[in-house]
Amino acid sequence: MASYTPTKAMKDEAQRGLDWRREYGRGGTAVGVARARDIINGKDLSLDTVKRMSSYFARHEVDKQAEGFKPGEDGYPSAGRIAWALWGGDAGREWSLAILSEQDDRTNPLETPMSDPEVEPTYSRLDIDSRRVNGRDVEFRAVTVSNIDVNYEEADANTDFPSRFRGYAAVFDSPSEPLPFIETIRPGAFRRSLNSGREVRMFVNHNSDLVLGSTRSGTIEVSEDDFGLLVQGVLPDTSYGRDLSTLMQRGDVASMSFGFSVPKGGDSWSDDGNSRELRELILHEVSVVTGFPAYPATDASVRTDDVVDEPVAPVALPVRRRMNDLYSKKPF
Repeated sequence: MASYTPTKAMKDEAQRGLDWRREYGRGGTAVGVARARDIINGKDLSLDTVKRMSSYFARHEVDKQAEGFKPGEDGYPSAGRIAWALWGGDAGREWSLAILSEQDDRTNPLETPMSDPEVEPTYSRLDIDSRRVNGRDVEFRAVTVSNIDVNYEEADANTDFPSRFRGYAAVFDSPSEPLPFIETIRPGAFRRSLNSGREVRMFVNHNSDLVLGSTRSGTIEVSEDDFGLLVQGVLPDTSYGRDLSTLMQRGDVASMSFGFSVPKGGDSWSDDGNSRELRELILHEVSVVTGFPAYPATDASVRTDDVVDEPVAPVALPVRRRMNDLYSKKPF
C-alpha cells in the first residue's frame, strides 16, 4: 500500500501547532493532535490519510479569513490557525494536493480492479460512534476493506443482477489509526458471540430501515477466519440492493462496519491509555458503508464541517470513563 513521508516544513508547522496549543489551551481536536504527532515523528502516511488531510484543508480554508489567523491580528494565533498548523499548515496542504494530483494523473477509477486480494484492509478513522441498544453501550468501527466482491452464482439464478457478495467487516491484529487511542482486535474476539446463535443483521450505513440480510434468515453468513470477520451472502432484490450491487461493481463502495459491545474482561488497556486490545466482543450488527456513516443517534448538531475530524457521536461511556481514568494518571 502506498505511503508518503511528511516534509520538514510540515514537521516544523505541526510542532508549532502543538506548542501553541499547550501555551494557549485552544485549537484543534484530539484527532488533530494525533495527526501532528504522526507528522512530527515522520510517520509514513497512507493515501487515505492524505485524502483526509486534503479534505480538512479544503473545508477549513475559510478559517484563514477570520481574525487572528495572521500575525499582528488580534487573537493571534486563533484556534483556527492552531488547528491548521496541527495538520501541517500550508506546507501540508500543498503536499497533499500534489500527491492527489499525481494520483489523478496516474489512475483512471474505471480501470481500477474492483477487488484486489493483495490490498490489506485497514481501519478507517471515520467511524467511532456509540449508542444505547437495549440498555447496552454499543460501539461502532468502520474498516476500509477495498475488497468487497460481488458476482453472479448459480444460487442467485432468481436475480438478474450480481447479488452474491463477500467482504470483511473487521480485521485482526491490524492497529487502528488514533481514535484517539490505538485499538487492535485479537483473533477469536467474535468466536463466543458467533457460537451463541445471536442474530446478526446487515444494514446499509447502520440504517435499520435498509436491511441487507440476517443470519437468522440465512441470507448472510458471518464467520471468523485467520484474517478477520468475514461477511458473505446474497443482496436483496430491492432498489437499494440493486444500487449497492452497482456501486460495488464500480468499486465506489469499499468500506464495511460493525457494531459491538464489550463484556466484562473483554478488553485491556495500556497503562497510559494510548492503546486498547479487544479480546472478546459481542457482535450486534454489520453494515456496508457507502459514505460517511450515518447512525440513528446522530443529529444535526454533529453534522458539521468537522464530521471527518471528530467522532460523529460520543465515545461509549465505559470507554470514556476508562480513558479519563488512565489519562488522569499521566502528565499533559
